[in-house]
Amino acid sequence: MKSLLKASTKFFSYCNVLNENTISSNIKNAQYAVRGLISVKADEMMNEMKRGKVFPFNKFYKCNIGNPQVFGQPPFTYHRQLLAAVMYPELINMGLFPIDVVEEAKEIFSSLGQNQNIILYSDCQGLKKVRESVRQFLLESDQVDSNISKIFLVNGASDGITSMISLILKNPNDSIMIPIPQYPLYNALISLNGGQACPYYLNEEKNWAIDFEDLIKNYEIAKKKNLNVKAIVIINPGNPTGQLFGKEDIDKIVKFSFDNNLTILADEVYQNNIYINKKFVSFRKVISESPFPYNKTMIASSNSTSKGYLGECGFRGGYMELMNFPEEIVEQLRRARYSSYSPNIIGQLLTEAMVNPPKKGRNSEDVVSLYEQEKAVIHKGLQERAIIIAKSLNQIKNITCQPIEGAMYGFPRVFLTPKAIEAAKSRSLHPDAFYSVSALENMGLMVVPGSGFGQKDGTYHFRITNLIWNKDELHEMLKSFSKFNEEFFSKYS
Repeated sequence: MKSLLKASTKFFSYCNVLNENTISSNIKNAQYAVRGLISVKADEMMNEMKRGKVFPFNKFYKCNIGNPQVFGQPPFTYHRQLLAAVMYPELINMGLFPIDVVEEAKEIFSSLGQNQNIILYSDCQGLKKVRESVRQFLLESDQVDSNISKIFLVNGASDGITSMISLILKNPNDSIMIPIPQYPLYNALISLNGGQACPYYLNEEKNWAIDFEDLIKNYEIAKKKNLNVKAIVIINPGNPTGQLFGKEDIDKIVKFSFDNNLTILADEVYQNNIYINKKFVSFRKVISESPFPYNKTMIASSNSTSKGYLGECGFRGGYMELMNFPEEIVEQLRRARYSSYSPNIIGQLLTEAMVNPPKKGRNSEDVVSLYEQEKAVIHKGLQERAIIIAKSLNQIKNITCQPIEGAMYGFPRVFLTPKAIEAAKSRSLHPDAFYSVSALENMGLMVVPGSGFGQKDGTYHFRITNLIWNKDELHEMLKSFSKFNEEFFSKYS
């Protein structure tokens, strides 16, 4: 009996080795709103619907995540053909692909060596051929050369950003400036690495422009708190806010960063998602054209196959380029990434296709024509839907939405009543989370509450994508949302 009691005591002691009180507080503090409350609740409701439960709607609108192909955005023919040819070389001899695809596949094989299998581990920075293509892409885009030793192929932009934040944050008082509203990944990664986020606020009334007075003020507040501010995150075009920064603003950010010894983390994954008569200007280009010493500002810039025209989220491809970084720091990052062996090969191949697509003068007319046609259809659809969403939301009671200049999202403000705010408290929800949950429960709309991105006190928002491919379905969703909103404010007036 004593031995049984002893064993039981030991068992219960063992079961408590890992619990909420013993795991890392950094993990518990990390929040990622995009896949948070709304996503979890929607999954539960979808399962209930499958089991026969009846809701006031018969379909869900998954407007919470920037995942274009969920809504039927088609992949590029050339890109998928190239992946198929490289992954299954036997198809090449079956006459299924244009000669352009065959030649590119053979060039990839040649770069690997005669008897190499494409599924082997690559260098921790990625395949040399793909990094050379990224270098050429950057040169053509910005007229600024790079070095493949400072180009890292990554499993989606998030992978490279994770590495950089891990590299930067050393002590608990180390801090990184992040925009508010911000993509929740940044706040989560800063928490996971035990650092401190230093917010700077975007100005909604000026279409989410950077308020440089506020930027400087918040930097000085952080310094007074004895925080060691080491970097600044810039998302351009903005997520969740959809604005596009021009050269003048970028130039100010570069000077501010250099003057205050900050490394720039430039999230530029939406650089092809621009819907206004304005060109994307990269941070690396502005830095290169700046006078000394500002042309020496350190920057890590990221791009991804998940966004842009491709929308190939599941392949997890992309690149990160370091500019003006000392070689010893690049080597430390390289060493840190050795532990993951290499980025996934399929994502690397898609990155190759992203930066090295069919071009006039190099590829056949038919292949180029099809690629340009597919690209135009995708861009036109994104642009039209961005305009429709902003215009429609601005016609709905108690909602305003700034123009969606770029990216894949609108970030409308909802003016909640005191009664709605009290109702939110009764359900232990943030007011905009309560509004978003109500939209989900009443019409099946999945959006992300603004509180998950950060916002000025006393304001409430939600993020909504412009990815519903079918325009009839988009108008149907907006009509249903307008009806829900009318009933919500009638109930909580």
